[in-house]
Amino acid sequence: MIAATSSEKKAARLVELGASDVINYVDTPDWGAEVRGLTDGQGADVVVEVGGAGTIAQSIKAVAYRGVISLVGHVAHDTTGMNLLDFTYSGATLRAIGGGSRSDLEDMNRVITAHQLRPVIDRVFPFEEALDAAAHLGSGAHFGKVVISH
Repeated sequence: MIAATSSEKKAARLVELGASDVINYVDTPDWGAEVRGLTDGQGADVVVEVGGAGTIAQSIKAVAYRGVISLVGHVAHDTTGMNLLDFTYSGATLRAIGGGSRSDLEDMNRVITAHQLRPVIDRVFPFEEALDAAAHLGSGAHFGKVVISH
């Protein structure tokens, strides 16, 4: 698995969690080409896109022919758009992933329980500190999920 992050501290955690390679996207703005290099020119079969418009062009460069880009976020606020010709040539599928239905959530929870999956949780905030949780999330300093308990 190839991962991307903006800090060396987070890169070390990603390696601990099983990443074979980590690209610092601040130091390597053309990280899509770096993914191609790490995969002998093939690209990644699956790209999890969290940046949205701000990073989709790099995801298109990174994805393998007939690969899948799963769009799960829009954290990179960039309105310059994307190169649709590059996307067309990639032969890839762009799939937006939303929250899903209640039955989807119940199915997911059954799989998590059956396989004993444990999410990476950065920090848990009590409900009374929800604004602090939002600020922490907005800072980008977190690694994993930011949780608000009740």
